[in-house]
Amino acid sequence: MTIEKKQPEINTILLIPNTSIQVVRFQLQFHTVYGQELFISGNHPLLGNGNPDEAVAMQYDNDSFWSVEIDFSAENLMHPIHYQYILRNANGVWNFESGDNKVLDPSVINAPNITTVDAWNYAGFYENAFYTEPFVQVLLKANYTAIQVEIPKITTHFFKVKTPLLPKGQTVCLIGSCKTLSKWKTNSPVLLSRIEGEDYYTVPLDLSADLFPIAYKYGVYDTIQKAFLHFEEGNNRILYEPAQKLQQTILHDGFMVLPNLSWKGAGVAIPVFSLRSEQSFGVGEFNDLKLLVDWSKKVGLKLIQILPVNDTTATQTWTDSYPYAAISAFALHPMYLNLDLLVDAALKKELVKLKLKLKELNAL
Repeated sequence: MTIEKKQPEINTILLIPNTSIQVVRFQLQFHTVYGQELFISGNHPLLGNGNPDEAVAMQYDNDSFWSVEIDFSAENLMHPIHYQYILRNANGVWNFESGDNKVLDPSVINAPNITTVDAWNYAGFYENAFYTEPFVQVLLKANYTAIQVEIPKITTHFFKVKTPLLPKGQTVCLIGSCKTLSKWKTNSPVLLSRIEGEDYYTVPLDLSADLFPIAYKYGVYDTIQKAFLHFEEGNNRILYEPAQKLQQTILHDGFMVLPNLSWKGAGVAIPVFSLRSEQSFGVGEFNDLKLLVDWSKKVGLKLIQILPVNDTTATQTWTDSYPYAAISAFALHPMYLNLDLLVDAALKKELVKLKLKLKELNAL
């Protein structure tokens, strides 16, 4: 299935800017089958300016990784680079990863050589639903927990991971096989923080004194009880990229592996024309949606689904009443207008006449 491209969202990496980017090695953990190829595309000329036909081909490293190294030394990078990976199948069909929220921001990077170790965001991951506007701006907004993270003098690695459903008072933690990651001891995990409105939980670390490869896992930490709760499910994650001078490694680790039954919400599905208040003309109006929202909140419902409210006029016949023929994504059907709020003083007399019709319709 081909995934529709979406506008990228900015998730910046908090670093101290002092060095321009020279070389970036993009590395993607992805298992391909014979005939498949991987590409990288972004909003920069060296990445094809977002045009899939000009995306940069990646090289097969081994059964688990593809990579490409791009020299930015001749570029005066002033703006964030948004990038995403593209899979081209043997039959020529392109598949774009979902989310498009991988960002390389030159204003906040303090090393000339960068390695990104990225995870493919498959559109079918259920977690993606919780990063849509209804959840981010309303349903999950109250869950945000501010965390203070200590920034080391030298940063060799940035760990970034997403998990959308942690309740308020909980955050992501990191534990692993090296000294910096507590040698698997759960009484002193490394805590990650998330800027409100952004997707990733992030922590900068100095791993220059640790031995590689490093095995690690993310976990859940209760900031109120100050206690480690549990690890994510699945196998250990492995970090192969060692700390090197003048280099920083950025890990977009995708989603934490947690159970997918931690959020449930009840709702109501109703067409607008089935709503009716004392002030409407016998049929639902846009203003009645506000009353529906108030009622839904009162009884504990979290979701409202309505039929299309677009103008369906196309043939000027009775067939235009079909509510699913939404020929416009922007216009709203005039049937749902509230006349009291629409008319000016000059038309108030005409509205008085219609009030008699209102009583007649509402009595039916």
